[in-house]
Amino acid sequence: MTLSGNMIEDVNGQEPFRGPVEVFIKSHWYAGEAAIEKTLLGISLTDEQFEDVNGSPDAPQHIPEGKRRVEIIKKEPGQGLGISIKGGKENRMPILISKIFEGLAAEATKKLFVGDAILMVDGTDVKSLTHDEAVQMLKTINTKVVLEVKHVKEVTPYFQKAALLSDLGWSHDVAFLAPNGKSDTLKKMSPNSEMKWIPLQLCHVQRDTGLDTDLKKLEIHSPNRKKSVVLRVPSDKVEFWKMALLSAVEMSIQESTLKANFALPSRLIKMGWLCQEHDKSACSENSFDSGMSSDTPSLVPTFVALNEERLMFWDHVPWALEEWSNPKESLKLVQIRVLCKDNNAKEKNKICIRYGTEGGVICHTFSAQSRPDYSSWLSSLIQGSLYASKCLESYTVDCEWKSLKCVLKLHVDKGFSLVDPVKNHTLWSFPFHALIASNDDGAKLLWLQFRGREEDEFMLWTNPKIFVFILHNFLSTKLQLLGK
Repeated sequence: MTLSGNMIEDVNGQEPFRGPVEVFIKSHWYAGEAAIEKTLLGISLTDEQFEDVNGSPDAPQHIPEGKRRVEIIKKEPGQGLGISIKGGKENRMPILISKIFEGLAAEATKKLFVGDAILMVDGTDVKSLTHDEAVQMLKTINTKVVLEVKHVKEVTPYFQKAALLSDLGWSHDVAFLAPNGKSDTLKKMSPNSEMKWIPLQLCHVQRDTGLDTDLKKLEIHSPNRKKSVVLRVPSDKVEFWKMALLSAVEMSIQESTLKANFALPSRLIKMGWLCQEHDKSACSENSFDSGMSSDTPSLVPTFVALNEERLMFWDHVPWALEEWSNPKESLKLVQIRVLCKDNNAKEKNKICIRYGTEGGVICHTFSAQSRPDYSSWLSSLIQGSLYASKCLESYTVDCEWKSLKCVLKLHVDKGFSLVDPVKNHTLWSFPFHALIASNDDGAKLLWLQFRGREEDEFMLWTNPKIFVFILHNFLSTKLQLLGK
């Protein structure tokens, strides 16, 4: 097997990769098979585990073999019975209960089962009805009905599988960033009806690293993180499955980024899932590990998007266009510093972002799912902050210098200048290479020392960290421009 670009293929390069897995559905593990095809995950369940109906975890211990009369009373007049049916005269099949919905009237009886054939409805024979005729009859029921049913054991495994698969995964009624709620045209079923296909577009893939078993779990979360698919695979295959899923998700991210750049006002550079650490001491300037605690920091999946000006965070994928104007948090790229200390296993694939604000420095530490993802994010963040600095070009801050109210200016090419705003007069100016040292108190005071001159002290009207972080980015941008 090989991982070729964004497609998992076998050696002949034609068939998508597939393999045996276990799937967690309704508090039970089921044996099955999974396949990855482009940006879709397919799941099927093996037949053998359903052949013994009473052995199925969801099946009752005993289902009566003869005809049964079951009274159903609706909780509310407008409510459905809570069953789905298959079959009908045109299919040469009886009307069969294929699914019973939780919390509704049919389930409340505890006497109806998947695989029951409906023979009569309030004394009316329904064996000769088409599927649509049976549906209409059941819809006209007011508040109470008596069904005569008989269990058909042979069809139960098929319906059990179908019912379980129907509860698995998700679909998108509206396409990503679709205007006016345009429907998604993604295919929902495969030509092989035995397999349920789940879109991997912008999903979050997470590996369970528990050591209690030789099998490992992989969790695939929907873009809104409200639903998930949990797979269990042999430990020697888990990393391959993880990388295969991540590759499929990355393919969807690339496609979605192109779409976003037609819909959004600012050019989107990169987006995707990162895990944010809530141990903020891990984002100190000198080290990721503060040494104050041996506890593992909690990791929170965070959807991150980077455009030409800002780095934005959400706790879910902003699927609708209006959500992009309201991120959970937004950082100006010119005010960030990116730290990457990756010299041991504990710090592997971690990125720390320090952000200069009016309240001081805010830290965010993220873990990437893979080495390629880490490298891509690191490069995008660094290049993004440099590009934002170049676009900003200049930055000014009001200050007091030697009891004189002034404006301290930074220019990405020209360096520093101090201006008397009353007289509109430049008091002094220095290029970047004249700066020997800089310091600040993290509150109001900033010190700059230029070559051949005593240290200058400035009282800023804003937190000096904003100025210092922009200065660092301007210096980096200047060095990058000189290197070209």
